[in-house]
Amino acid sequence: MLKEKTIKLVIFGLLALLLLAMPIMSACAQQAPAPAPAPAPAPKPVEKITLTAISAWKPDQWMTAKFIEFLGEVNKRAPDGRLEIRYAGGPEIIKAADQLTAVGEGSIDMFYSYSGYFSGVIPEIGIITLPLVERTRDNFMKLGRAIKGPLGEIVAEKTNTKLLAIHGPCIMSLVTKEAPLTKLADLKGLKTRATGGWDEAMLAALGAAPTKIPSPEIYTAAERGVIDAASRPISAVHSWREYEVWNYITPLPMYAIDGVMFMNMDTFNGLPTDLREFLVDIIREWEPIHEEYLIKYDDEVIAKLVDLGMEVIELSPTEAAKYREIQIKTALEYFPKVSPEHHKALTDALKAGAG
Repeated sequence: MLKEKTIKLVIFGLLALLLLAMPIMSACAQQAPAPAPAPAPAPKPVEKITLTAISAWKPDQWMTAKFIEFLGEVNKRAPDGRLEIRYAGGPEIIKAADQLTAVGEGSIDMFYSYSGYFSGVIPEIGIITLPLVERTRDNFMKLGRAIKGPLGEIVAEKTNTKLLAIHGPCIMSLVTKEAPLTKLADLKGLKTRATGGWDEAMLAALGAAPTKIPSPEIYTAAERGVIDAASRPISAVHSWREYEVWNYITPLPMYAIDGVMFMNMDTFNGLPTDLREFLVDIIREWEPIHEEYLIKYDDEVIAKLVDLGMEVIELSPTEAAKYREIQIKTALEYFPKVSPEHHKALTDALKAGAG
């Protein structure tokens, strides 16, 4: 009897222990909570590409001013702020005639200039302003687009640069100090500043004695009598304060100059695809903006020069027609000589664009 009672007590104790252990066993049997997710990695900082640009003229010159404005727009609108082009200066950094070489070699990434400054390196570039077809304010940009592709291939091969843009027109003029140019014969023998290339050939055909002088040196050369006249964009006479040394200005029919923008080819090709596309698109967008700006500026400057004491001399219809005849004849003779290999293809592209 006692033995039976002892067995019952043992069983009762075991049951009690089991009941007490069940909550503990249940808690242990529950799945351990999942570890907290690892924090997301911090986003990588945007890698900005910074390029350096220069121009052929001083910072407050009218074409440089628009170029600097354009660079500001590029910097403001670059995707994710990943591209910045800093304006470093003008000819005080690198002389205008040497800027193409500097960009081709990669010491500078980009520059804005006038094509005539390096016609000795790329003679074919003269086609931008040559009157091989009728040129007017209305068709200058259209003709530039027509030749930009084939001309750009030649530029790339010869200089390791990419021709990004052709801007214009900037109407050319002849300025004199001692006497007005009322007829072409007045130019005979005059020491006349020229930019080189086509400009020099045309002035020689008109009977002048062309002298190649960079823009920053024209004022002093005129003041000292080194030159008697100059071939100048209308707007340059004002921006370089040359109205202080010249007294007369004669706008020239059918003759305009350009602004050209280049980038080192390796730099351009090294940009990410979206940045290359962005740059090409914004340049195309700014072409008509540049054109409108340059045309309006020329018109405003003529009025300012009159107020500043210069006299505007218009060629008579007879003299203007004679000028056009000499200009076209000279252009047709000049271009095949300077570009025997490419003149036909480029001229055909220009004529196709005019059509």
